[in-house]
Amino acid sequence: MIGGQGIPLSVKGLSYTGGSNAIPLPAGQAMVIPAGTWQVACGIYSWMQVLDPISGLWRTVNGQTPGEARIVKSDGANVRIANLTGCAVGAVITNAGSGLTNGFGTVAVTPSAGASVWRSIVGGAINTTVTLPTFKGANYTYPPAVFFSPPPPGGIPATGKAVISAGALTGITVTNQGAGYLVAPTITFVSDPKDPNNPANPTLSVAPATPINPILSATAALTGTGTVTGLVVLDPGTPLTATPTFTFSPASTVAATAVMNYTVTGITVTAGGAAYGNAQQYILYGSAPAITTATPIYTNPAIEKGLTSPRMPVLTGPSTAGGAIQTTGLVIVDAGLGLQVSGGTMGVIAAGNSLPTTIAQATAVVGGTDDLFFLMPMDG
Repeated sequence: MIGGQGIPLSVKGLSYTGGSNAIPLPAGQAMVIPAGTWQVACGIYSWMQVLDPISGLWRTVNGQTPGEARIVKSDGANVRIANLTGCAVGAVITNAGSGLTNGFGTVAVTPSAGASVWRSIVGGAINTTVTLPTFKGANYTYPPAVFFSPPPPGGIPATGKAVISAGALTGITVTNQGAGYLVAPTITFVSDPKDPNNPANPTLSVAPATPINPILSATAALTGTGTVTGLVVLDPGTPLTATPTFTFSPASTVAATAVMNYTVTGITVTAGGAAYGNAQQYILYGSAPAITTATPIYTNPAIEKGLTSPRMPVLTGPSTAGGAIQTTGLVIVDAGLGLQVSGGTMGVIAAGNSLPTTIAQATAVVGGTDDLFFLMPMDG
């Protein structure tokens, strides 16, 4: 712990002894926050994550602003800072196969590069259609929250949201079909606490004239038996510059596309352009596509598409004396985040007084980017 002003950071479990609260976090690495109360500020390429006790996945804390300080009370095991740039952070199942053995890990997953570690889930998704009872509730102003009971440890919980009309439920939209359920989950409804017809609304001074008559049940059926319903990355492996492919055993028609978390590490100039001036600065931005376009077999964005926070990269550089852009002198202002491919098109804008006669063209080179995060103990 820090015993006073100017005393170097000394934390059990940290190998870094540089005497600073700025902790280097190379691409592809993560560090569990030691037990205690800390002020933590992530770098612009790192995320704070918490361990999900059901799925065993590290879930990224949403709403993070790079450099924003947060107070974290850690038990030394379930909160970490992760720099997953350049790594595979998930996979979209594009062909689920058939005739496979239900369970966890019954299909072996091998990436072509990066040494990432995966766990397959076969079977146990829920159908996208949920059956409502005859009585669908009454007097709802806002849709109630919908909760599905969890699958066994290692599975992916199903999620959904209610749709109402004229005060009653008309359906449930399944937002995650889940994976690994052995039996169909039970469904629980919780009335919105701000609903004016909810007697538990804390803002009410008198009981509502038409209190909510809640819906009590709904029925979900299982689907996906014998097919791969989930691919969970247990270890993102090492940073890559090209997207890995997967092989599966036993051999089947299963296919999946890796979801990457690339940053821009440089550019390839495909056309230097003309008349950019003598040492005139130019700006490069963007790299497409930012989100994988693979079409999933099952609806499970919690482990497929909702895994990165795509951010546009911004780079600057001077032109040569010949008026064409170059890679020499390139400055990466922001390497971006969540890019999916190498070779994505970069937009080029002249930042000086001269307008080019021929627009330059460049593509992105991608990989991982090292980062720093800041850790300050708040305990006495």
